[in-house]
Amino acid sequence: MVTRIGGLASGMDIDSMVAKLMTAERAPLNKLYQKKQIAEWQRDAYRSINTKMKTFNDYSFDNIILSSNFMKKTASVSGGSSDKVSVKAGAGASGNLEIQQVSQLASNAKTDVVNVSNTQRKIAGENNILSEIGIASQGELKLKITDDKGNATEKTVTFEPTDKISDFVQKLKDVGVSNASFNAATGQISMAGNNVTVISQTNAEVLNFSSNGVSDSQFVDGGQGFGVTPNGSTRLGELGLENGSITLNVIQANGETKQTKISFNKSDTLDSFITSLNRSGAGVTALFSNGKLTMSANNSGEVKGGSTSSIQLLKGDNNDATNMLNALGFGAAPDGKTKDKDGNDIDTFDLTKFGGGTEGQNAKYTINGLDMESTSNLVNVSGYEITLNGEFNKGGIDPANTVSVKSTNDINHMVDKIKEFVNKYNEFIAGINDQLKETKYRSYMPLTDEQRKEMTETEQKMWDEKAKSGLLRSDAMLRQGLSDMRSALGGHVDGLGDNVIDTLAEMGITTTKSYNDGGKLQIDENKLRKALADDPDRVMSTLTQTGEKKADGTDTRGVIVRLRSAMDEFGKKIESKAGRATMTDSQYSIGKNLIDMDKRIDTWKLKLENIESRYWKQFTAMEQAINKANQQSGMFMQFAGGN
Repeated sequence: MVTRIGGLASGMDIDSMVAKLMTAERAPLNKLYQKKQIAEWQRDAYRSINTKMKTFNDYSFDNIILSSNFMKKTASVSGGSSDKVSVKAGAGASGNLEIQQVSQLASNAKTDVVNVSNTQRKIAGENNILSEIGIASQGELKLKITDDKGNATEKTVTFEPTDKISDFVQKLKDVGVSNASFNAATGQISMAGNNVTVISQTNAEVLNFSSNGVSDSQFVDGGQGFGVTPNGSTRLGELGLENGSITLNVIQANGETKQTKISFNKSDTLDSFITSLNRSGAGVTALFSNGKLTMSANNSGEVKGGSTSSIQLLKGDNNDATNMLNALGFGAAPDGKTKDKDGNDIDTFDLTKFGGGTEGQNAKYTINGLDMESTSNLVNVSGYEITLNGEFNKGGIDPANTVSVKSTNDINHMVDKIKEFVNKYNEFIAGINDQLKETKYRSYMPLTDEQRKEMTETEQKMWDEKAKSGLLRSDAMLRQGLSDMRSALGGHVDGLGDNVIDTLAEMGITTTKSYNDGGKLQIDENKLRKALADDPDRVMSTLTQTGEKKADGTDTRGVIVRLRSAMDEFGKKIESKAGRATMTDSQYSIGKNLIDMDKRIDTWKLKLENIESRYWKQFTAMEQAINKANQQSGMFMQFAGGN
């Protein structure tokens, strides 16, 4: 390391001189940094084009290639019972249908609306009398009450079965338990806040006061014997249930039944138990309100094999199922049978056969003379989506009450889709053409760190805009990509036959006449509408037919398919040059160039360190020589002064 000596001997600002010398020496390194910045900007510009191209490519697939999104049809429904059905025409809807009869709608298995059993416990209110919470005769409570000064007195509270709970609380206050209170939400009587000890109690055990002291938990848990309607917060234990589990057997979406086990605790509320049922995957929806409950299967129709579907509760080896039936209000539900995985019979309770419950059944209907059946009221026939809303002609087919269905092509929708496609294509290629024509400001090179320090943020931004301009001006790869895309849109689609629409031009889509538009498309809407009205299927084939390009030059691919293929190839070329975010620099050409520039930058950094060391070594030697000369001069002056 070079020992640096400043300009003490020479009087020169050596730091400043070295800095200025190094500024000149650093010029090649700055140029490397600028070249690297330009390469990174170019890489990002290419990638931006690729991102926009992928977005447009995906759009063309989703909105044109997918016929269900492009070829929309409208269903028309007529006839005396047209209010009993709803019809939508899919892209593949074809022919005319006559729905002659709906003799039965599909339905879900449902239980009756049952009254959930009354609770066996209710929190007492302040107006309930003591006999209602189990106190059958006169009683007394002897208390030891200690005041703040430590003085203790004994007091006796006498109560009658006819006293209200509020009367009992007042008697506690009267003998000196000033903080005695009743909590209506919990049914608790509290003497907290007073230093009270229970000495003895007669006929007061139901009040649950402790004999060895008083705490916040001392209360009356009012309410054995109240039979009241439960609510959502009622706990299963209050309905007489203990911890246990039940198993439901219910039809699933595939038409088969599934057995699902649901566990429960006596501490669960009715609301939480209902939620568990609905989230269990059993395939039921249970509802509870105002003490009433009902369940329905989520899937309609009959079980595979032709039997009606129901909601079954497996009896099991213990009393959990029976107890649950009683608690929920089903009582003795009718017996039923199901099968285990080995085909053995299992005893069940059939909840849908209790009271006013109903079993699930299939829809039955007649279309074009064919009797049909389905598990759902939503059916698909010949590309039409039909919803059966009501029964009609059950007693026999009356032609006046049948429903006629036919479809027409939605020309407006298809025209709008093609307009949208053309607008997005024009927007995409305009962006590329703008970059090809963008002005290149050669005097605006990327700013160095030192230059940025001397500028405001606004000045830096304006400079960067100029420096980034024209990065892809007249780029050969972009010009070729646009040319390939224009070629893909031109020409006819082979294999569609003679005298048919097999080019974009024949359906009214051509390039604009202005050369400056760079190949933008324009639409003759009248011509397009006529082509779609005359032969929409042929227009669809011309646009989207899969096809292939053969060695003899024939190309049976649709125009949009060709365009997407050209864009895929274009994207691969861009990726080969500029890569993508997930690639390493060594996987694409600009990245390899960046790696090379980084190596050259590192070499120049080391070279500049050596140059700076050399300058300091030279200036240090000069300072040392000047300093030595000054010392010798001083000595001579001393000798001269001595003579």
